[in-house]
Amino acid sequence: MRVTQTLPLFLAGAATVLAQEAVTAESFNAAQDRYFNKTWDPTKDLPDKSQNNQIGTNKCGTDSSDTSMCQNLFINSATDFCLYSNPSPGIISDHEAEGVSYCTKSGRGTRTIPAGTITSATFVKTPSYVQVTGLGDFTRINVQAGDDGGEYDFGAASGEGNPKGNLVFSCSDKKCTQRHRWMLFLSDKQYCLRACEDGPNSEAMCRHTYDRLGCEWNMPGDYIEGHFQNCESDDAPDVMFHDGKQYVQGDGPLDDSTVPPAHPAPALRNCVPVKEADLYGHLTGDVFGGTKGLKVAPGAGDAAKGGALPSNATTKGDLPAKNGTTIGTPVLDAGSMNSTANGTVADSPSTAGNQTISANSVIGIEASYRIGLGLLASFSALLAGCVLL
Repeated sequence: MRVTQTLPLFLAGAATVLAQEAVTAESFNAAQDRYFNKTWDPTKDLPDKSQNNQIGTNKCGTDSSDTSMCQNLFINSATDFCLYSNPSPGIISDHEAEGVSYCTKSGRGTRTIPAGTITSATFVKTPSYVQVTGLGDFTRINVQAGDDGGEYDFGAASGEGNPKGNLVFSCSDKKCTQRHRWMLFLSDKQYCLRACEDGPNSEAMCRHTYDRLGCEWNMPGDYIEGHFQNCESDDAPDVMFHDGKQYVQGDGPLDDSTVPPAHPAPALRNCVPVKEADLYGHLTGDVFGGTKGLKVAPGAGDAAKGGALPSNATTKGDLPAKNGTTIGTPVLDAGSMNSTANGTVADSPSTAGNQTISANSVIGIEASYRIGLGLLASFSALLAGCVLL
């Protein structure tokens, strides 16, 4: 038997992708160990670089500039937070490993977000994470106009995170803590950032594997023009599970037939409006003092006590076009192997474990997932076209 049909061009390109993105189990796990086994304090001496292959720095000082390569990110309140973006104009997904920090306030050695860029910001503190969501014109921080965006997160295919060398902190009541698990989506018009407190809920609350579904699916919340506020809420539902079933993002088209609806946004409470003008300016005094008084009791939350989202708030994510426009690069969470090209809801939910590659693996999680699904689809098509001689 021989096959007369030539291999699809997709397979011809797979080797190139593998060569570019290959990572051994040892290098991946070593990178994650360096990241998770060390907890940094921004009030003390940070390293010049915290990961291999890092283009920027974590030793940022206090002098902000438009050319800073600082990769420290802070999320403290609706008026004091940072976003990663391109160091020069471009497409987010092309430069995720190279992102640098842009902050609303100067004084921590980062680049600054120009006044007027952000047109809404809702900061939420929950028992397990802090989050900020909103809108803006992010072409002003080097996002190409029309870019649907991408995802920055702590893992990536290499284990070094995107950007490589990321350190994310949250400061309040004169204390800063590193948030090892976090995720940030940014497009030319929308952003969302969540940083999870280290603990038993961090994996479920900071799942970074649904990178094609964007902000409103991953972080349902307030994306309303002109809203600037600090709030509290309960934890959001785990995005991996819908109606008792586990959803796994695939590599094919995403639409209402393949993707479950976004969870409703948790009701907001104790919201305090802030002025847009207060987002910008220079930090004085203790630049790592953070926000005072934002507290939330674990398990607290009664929608009747205030703060449900306004009726016109967006709580269901707008799915990408049916052609499956990719935002970022798919990542596979360990324990989520029941995927298909279009995404599935598995019948037997299970808790995903930590990302670990088997000792014999020679490709990264992202590369193996993306290429594995494509190879299966291509191989099936190839068999269907075989001619037996």
